[in-house]
Amino acid sequence: MVASDLNKGPKMGAIVGCASVVWFSIKCLFLVPINIIKDGLIFRHKHGKSLSFDFMHRITIRTLVGNSNDYLIDWFINPYMKRAGDAIRIPNCPRRNTTEHASIRLTDGDLALVTKSFGAHFEKGVDVEMRWFVKSNTFDAKKDPVIYYIHGGGFRLKEIDSVIVFLGHIHEAYPEAAIVLVDYTLTSAAKNAVFPQQLLECVAGYDWLTAESGCQNVSLIGDSSGGNLALALLELLQLSARPAPKRAAVISPWVNPSLHDEGFAKHEIIDYLPADKLFEWGDYYTPGPEYIKNPFLNIEHNFETPVWKNLLEQTELLVTYGAEEMFHDQVKRFVEKLKLANPAKFSAENNVVVDDVGAHTSPLFFTKLDLKYWLSYDINRKFIRFLTSS
Repeated sequence: MVASDLNKGPKMGAIVGCASVVWFSIKCLFLVPINIIKDGLIFRHKHGKSLSFDFMHRITIRTLVGNSNDYLIDWFINPYMKRAGDAIRIPNCPRRNTTEHASIRLTDGDLALVTKSFGAHFEKGVDVEMRWFVKSNTFDAKKDPVIYYIHGGGFRLKEIDSVIVFLGHIHEAYPEAAIVLVDYTLTSAAKNAVFPQQLLECVAGYDWLTAESGCQNVSLIGDSSGGNLALALLELLQLSARPAPKRAAVISPWVNPSLHDEGFAKHEIIDYLPADKLFEWGDYYTPGPEYIKNPFLNIEHNFETPVWKNLLEQTELLVTYGAEEMFHDQVKRFVEKLKLANPAKFSAENNVVVDDVGAHTSPLFFTKLDLKYWLSYDINRKFIRFLTSS
């Protein structure tokens, strides 16, 4: 498929989209059981572990994602995930999915910082939709806690339905906090929405939340590619002298989206992410090879010690990741650099949680709202303890 295929008329797009869904279903009907047997044997041989339900789940997701294409994502997967997420019932969740439009005028200095290209300028404001997951009718912006959530999905997918369950667990465990999501623009093969557009939209959302709405007790959370955006947002807030969030947590952050990490080959067999899709979506997000050295894009690879030293003085940071995930090696390197940058404010004991048997974004992969069961996992208990600490 070439990028121009995605620009065909809606009628042709719908036809090709439907055909893609049918072909995808047929392929996966055969490939899922074959891959479970094949990868199960490899897994047993390499790791000495028997085939569990969790591992079969990972193989199934990897097969489904690996066999998706752009038509399928645009015409079926993203619309389905939105409907599936909206259909999940979260108890005691007033004003859920209330949307507010933010149009923020960022400075040319913001653009220069992110692109490292001085002389660039904005021709108009940055528009973004902000979606409240929960917000009390008596919400007080000056004192009530609010969580600013940036979803993952390789910069290509909407938030999956299990993210809604995850936020439901946070709401149950931390009911006094409002939760708002930013609906940033997704990438595509046409490369008409590339870095730094998504980051600037997240900055605009943060400015709307703090400067315009007056929220003063903000926590930031991002998962996977959303973790990348959350970390880049923290960097930009630091360099532009904006008020920083009180705390931030990133779940399996994709800290080097335009680089092919050597750890991918080692962990692909035990994770649910297919390496070829990571390469593809990372390419969709990256404008060109000249951006590989950009510290807001490949955050670990271009780690800026002075920035992170000062940043950690203002924001308490938690990093979680799985021992069996594709991003394990790059996140581990990032954690080591954080520890060296400011050992007084960032330590393995207080600021890092590794799920010893976890795949990518393991706290998110719960399909049923059951707080007691969710909190039976150590990584989830530590996550909530971090969010609710004074």
